[in-house]
Amino acid sequence: NASQFKVTTTGATFAGNVNLSATKTLFLDGASGHTFISEYSANKMQLQAGGQGSVILDGTNSSEIRMGVGTSSPDSKIHAKVTTNTSETIRIQNDDSLTTIGVSSDGYSFHTYQHSLYWASWDGSTWSTKARLTSDGEFILKGTSLPQDFGDERGQLAISSVDNAGANNYAVLQLQGHSVANSVGIGGIYFYDHSSNNAIIQAQRQNNSGSAKLLFYTSESGGSPQERMTIYD
Repeated sequence: NASQFKVTTTGATFAGNVNLSATKTLFLDGASGHTFISEYSANKMQLQAGGQGSVILDGTNSSEIRMGVGTSSPDSKIHAKVTTNTSETIRIQNDDSLTTIGVSSDGYSFHTYQHSLYWASWDGSTWSTKARLTSDGEFILKGTSLPQDFGDERGQLAISSVDNAGANNYAVLQLQGHSVANSVGIGGIYFYDHSSNNAIIQAQRQNNSGSAKLLFYTSESGGSPQERMTIYD
């Protein structure tokens, strides 16, 4: 229909729908064929630019649309994949900060960040910070700042609580063991100087699963802690 299709020296204008047969392709870069849109297979659309791999929009899942980058069968809403042993990241950035989530060619996953990394919950209207990892690697649980900073080169863990004027809130560190015999450890704090274990505070099961004793160990030399004091139930 001439009223719906018009060709000029600057291009073509379509006033109606453009229909392609199943699995046919719309090429956007002439004869090279490196940039196109096509139906990859039934209910899957393929986008490719410059011959550098494809993005697949997968509509074969009745409950959701999925996007695959480097995979034609995405297993989640966004699924990025390579078939080589290389490090890859997903990057989110604004004018002030950058964060990435990735996998390494050395076989581990990682999350990088600038400034600070926060963990927060969302109740539908308000964000609530639950923990913070500072740029120096200090971890603050149930808070956002250290009550005292011992220096950037020292590892620091702070467990805080809600500052509520109407409640006596306090911080808690729980160590849970699962003993099956008496006189075995159910929790401990180990003190090292470089790789030498020089002191231990350890809780042990005493007579039954409801009793315990607290042992204190120190090492005189050689990193061999010896029992110095025990508090019984």
